[in-house]
Amino acid sequence: MANQERLKYLFQRYVDRIETSGELEELLALIETGEYREEIEQLLDAARPGLTGTARLDDEHSERLFLAIRRQMEDGRVVKMTKLRRWRWVAAASVMLALTSAAYFWSKQEVQVPQAPAVVTLEDVQAPQTTKAMITLSDGRTVSLDSITSGKLAQQADVTVTKTADGQIVYSGNTSEIVYNTLTNPKGSKVIDMILSDGSRVWLNAGSSVTYPIAFAGNERKVRITGEAYFEVAAVSKSSDRGSAFVPFIVQKDNIQVLVKGTHFNVNAYDDEAEVKVTLLEGRVDVSTADAAGKQEAALEPGRQARCGKNGKIAVSADIDLDEVMAWKNGLFDFSSADIQLIMRQIGRWYDLDISYEGVIPEREFSGKIARNTLLSNVLKILEQSNIHFRMEQNRIVVTR
Repeated sequence: MANQERLKYLFQRYVDRIETSGELEELLALIETGEYREEIEQLLDAARPGLTGTARLDDEHSERLFLAIRRQMEDGRVVKMTKLRRWRWVAAASVMLALTSAAYFWSKQEVQVPQAPAVVTLEDVQAPQTTKAMITLSDGRTVSLDSITSGKLAQQADVTVTKTADGQIVYSGNTSEIVYNTLTNPKGSKVIDMILSDGSRVWLNAGSSVTYPIAFAGNERKVRITGEAYFEVAAVSKSSDRGSAFVPFIVQKDNIQVLVKGTHFNVNAYDDEAEVKVTLLEGRVDVSTADAAGKQEAALEPGRQARCGKNGKIAVSADIDLDEVMAWKNGLFDFSSADIQLIMRQIGRWYDLDISYEGVIPEREFSGKIARNTLLSNVLKILEQSNIHFRMEQNRIVVTR
């Protein structure tokens, strides 16, 4: 009886996301004894309603718990179909196992599971396979980056634009002319990587653009962005009678300015997001906003994020999950208590689809990681684990309850 009460206590701690590493190990040990199958089933039945509202899909703890339970269910016992349905949330415990693990688990129980109707009724949508990015030159001409495998893309004054064999865009050379280019990476395009003339690197997410001089001149280096970009800024100094001074690098988005002092940082500035988010990974940046109400400023240290609202206010958050922020660059969707609207905005940009909602928008929160090279239908199946449904209408995903 004492162990049963302890099991209940530990399981609830896990569901509430407040378990310690020691408590997780103790919970796993109790599960793996194989003595508490009925108790575990009862706990799962009781916990499932709460889990559909806040699906825990993300971390290593979830995966380990899932595997421990699965091992017990594989231990020679055939489970009735009604019991299998009770275990569906377990398949969602790890988003990386949400499809393959569920299918494997069901097949091991030697139970015929009816085929669910396909989520996507039209031809399935692949994740971006190519770069659809293009460069708009100062004279208005455009250069599609997929038009050449590697080599020279353009020549402007004494600045050459080339594409390397691995797809990186490189500006080299110098000029005193003030000439601007724009790199646009549309929806449905792979992430593009570029080296500016000063050696700074910028990565663009799908649905993003950056406007920049082909060569930097003067006492500052300024670029303008839309969408999401990650920067690794090169340290550049300029000599004067007073000695050598760092040439500041500035990222502009409307009335929001990021003043960079040799650093790595991410800017999420999509127009359909409520806030512009500036996240610092290394170095230092000063974030400022200016409008009719005045000017606000905030200095960021590594691991902090400035959130700039439409009202010009700046809020700084500490203890930011940098892996989540940089997931797009590392080939992942990474969500932590995200609502369905945020998730679908990301999906729409990546797969180049419009999003609409039928009826009341479902109130769900998701935490999880999904590889961005996943077929759209598989992504939607994962989300359907939390009782949200979808249908395709031409180039649109309709979210239903």
